[in-house]
Amino acid sequence: MRRVFFYNGSASPGPTEREASEMSDEREPFPFDDLHAAGPEEPDYRAALTDFHAEYGNALPDAERLRSRADRLRAFGALAGPFERWWLDPRTQAFVAELAATGI
Repeated sequence: MRRVFFYNGSASPGPTEREASEMSDEREPFPFDDLHAAGPEEPDYRAALTDFHAEYGNALPDAERLRSRADRLRAFGALAGPFERWWLDPRTQAFVAELAATGI
């Protein structure tokens, strides 16, 4: 059974009303449990995974922060394959591209 969580805490400013109404929230579920189980028990890995998960689950994630946190996760070899499959999925990339296009 896979659990999917969305974290809604953010210190970033929100979009304008128009931008928020134009954005869809059809994001791919983030496989947190699978990636947590696949990765090492290192605190740096756990922190990187939690940081990415928090930003992706944010009500209004920032595209640049997502990319930066994705790069950080890619540095962990045990996670590279499973994370890359999810991150490079066209549906995930479409969501990130839409974030970047709206300037959020």
